Amino acid sequence: MLQKLENDIKAQKDEKTVNSDVEQILKAKEELPISFVPELNYLTGRKVELLPETSLTTIDRIYFTVQPVERALEALVFLIVFYTFIFYFQHASVPPRIKQLLTLASTVTLTFAAIARVKLLFFFLTGLAVSQALGINKRRTTLFLALSGVLLIALNAVNETILDYERCPKFLYKVKVERDGYAPPFLIERAIREEKRRKLELITNDIALGELQRAEELKKMKFKDPTLRAIAENDLGFVSFVKGDYKKALEHFKRAENFLHSPTVLFNLYLTYTGLLELQKAEEIKKKLVKEAVFETLKASTVPLLIHVPPDPFRAEVPLKPFVALFTGIGLGFLLERRFGPKFEKIETSVLSVPGMIHYVNSRIRVFILVGFILLLINVILGQVICR
Repeated sequence: MLQKLENDIKAQKDEKTVNSDVEQILKAKEELPISFVPELNYLTGRKVELLPETSLTTIDRIYFTVQPVERALEALVFLIVFYTFIFYFQHASVPPRIKQLLTLASTVTLTFAAIARVKLLFFFLTGLAVSQALGINKRRTTLFLALSGVLLIALNAVNETILDYERCPKFLYKVKVERDGYAPPFLIERAIREEKRRKLELITNDIALGELQRAEELKKMKFKDPTLRAIAENDLGFVSFVKGDYKKALEHFKRAENFLHSPTVLFNLYLTYTGLLELQKAEEIKKKLVKEAVFETLKASTVPLLIHVPPDPFRAEVPLKPFVALFTGIGLGFLLERRFGPKFEKIETSVLSVPGMIHYVNSRIRVFILVGFILLLINVILGQVICR
């Protein structure tokens, strides 16, 4: 039906035809365990389905809070590391020509790492600046760079694991089936790797979309996992219910309930007992659902609900490489300090001509706090106006 709607829109059919396609889809949805069909909004360009907020919405809000903070902190760290490199290498115990080469090489490499977003190189250079700041007696700068490096690694890890949901099919699949009641096959295949679990979900998903004949395949499948057995029995109960065989549906739902205590299965038993006019038993189950505070959510459905196979476990990895890069930089910085440690017989006046360097030399923290706030404000504005 969605394919027909898409074809009619592409063929620029009249509004009456398009509206008729939409009405047919909405009517079919009422007879299936489908909550929302967001494709209707995408295809028609209208808010046909009023989609509720999901955990994806929450992630979106977090993303637009964390991202500006990360970018602003990155920019501030870049600025302080930049000043540290210039000040340190211009006072290093090496010939003047080598000073110039070291200063140029370090600042160019830092700029490249920041612009090209080469994270490991950026963390390495931050670590290098930590030990250099300590070598020139900038203890507060040392502490700031060390803490900022760790915080940036943490924020980067959050972005890459939790917030970067575009690369997390497990999370998208979970949101999709919880909100809409079905998911596209490609998402199922990426979110569920184990063959038997994936096959069960593909069958469950097709049943949700009205392909009831696929339930026959479940009779040939055997599962050791009680959750998977419950899902298969619940699928068979759903198909029996839709075909009007309430007694057979009751048998399957009871078996499903033995394998898995789930409000969904209880609700399906409630609907089945109601269909069989066993109202006393239906009322007992309703009380259980009310006690679990889920009845109001489920009662909108006039057909039994399906249970979808959970996605593979989500494993957040500890970001070891950034920490290795940071501490390697610190270690190399200490080695350089012992070999080429700067001498402060006098401060090179040419260094002070660099804009902002006087504030760095005099450790004027308020100036850098103000710069950090301005950077954060710029990132927030850019995030809201452009990135969204």
